[in-house]
Amino acid sequence: MAGNRAYIMLRRNDIPAGLMQLFDLRPNTSQRSLIYEPPGQSGYVNPINVVQNIVITAPAASDPDGTGGNTHMSTTATEYGLRAYLRDRVNVNPGGTDTYMTPAESATIANAIQDLVAAGSPVTLAAVNAELNAALAGADNDLEGTAGTSFGTLEEVLRILAGEVYRVNANTVLATIAGPNAFIALAARVAAIGANTANFFSTGVFSVATDSDYRGNRALYETGALRISVGEGVLSHLIPATYVLLNPAFTYGAGGTATTLASTPVAIPVTGAAAAVVVYDHLGNVIS
Repeated sequence: MAGNRAYIMLRRNDIPAGLMQLFDLRPNTSQRSLIYEPPGQSGYVNPINVVQNIVITAPAASDPDGTGGNTHMSTTATEYGLRAYLRDRVNVNPGGTDTYMTPAESATIANAIQDLVAAGSPVTLAAVNAELNAALAGADNDLEGTAGTSFGTLEEVLRILAGEVYRVNANTVLATIAGPNAFIALAARVAAIGANTANFFSTGVFSVATDSDYRGNRALYETGALRISVGEGVLSHLIPATYVLLNPAFTYGAGGTATTLASTPVAIPVTGAAAAVVVYDHLGNVIS
């Protein structure tokens, strides 16, 4: 389908995968013509991946090309989510520190970005870069590598926030030992591994349908139907803070299990009233 991606992100934890279905997005996934219509848009809204905030660990000295002698720093375990993505792809302070993120730094930034979604705030490139610079040394940190060798993209951050699974395998190269621990670009990682691709990896990947950790997530687009839904259709009822849901599997009010999806969850009141979703365009602007 031609056009720009759109992202519907849940803002509360009492709407698990497979509970909330959107019927007014066109074409309807189950009724569309497979010959004449583009990919279906109706379907379920997924919450952020359950392993989104999994703790990541410090990398260790490694020998990626297997020729003897540790030359690089690589991950020691398979890790998932936005924390792993940011540490994998963002060069910290390329004009100074020029290294990879610590686990604490990646947690701080991922939580801050998650909180933007929970608040229904824009998640633009400028907003993400602001969170990077608030948590990291220097003021030249940039997700997409305007300075330095970062190679993230806003689209991929939005995909993770919308529920797709991003995996960084154990033995993914992040940096050189010399520098010290200088973050290196993707091409340099490929060169460092050489032919030893069975044991080391140059970067993380999004899981695909043949992977055991795959989680299906429909690609949505900025169609007229989506904008109509936001303005006066199903989504228009799910976006306001007055949306009410009382899921019997959860308890509500202070100390209850129904909460927002902020990094520090906030209880949903006993009325069950709280915004269900926020909708973003491909630039991370809120569609309203």
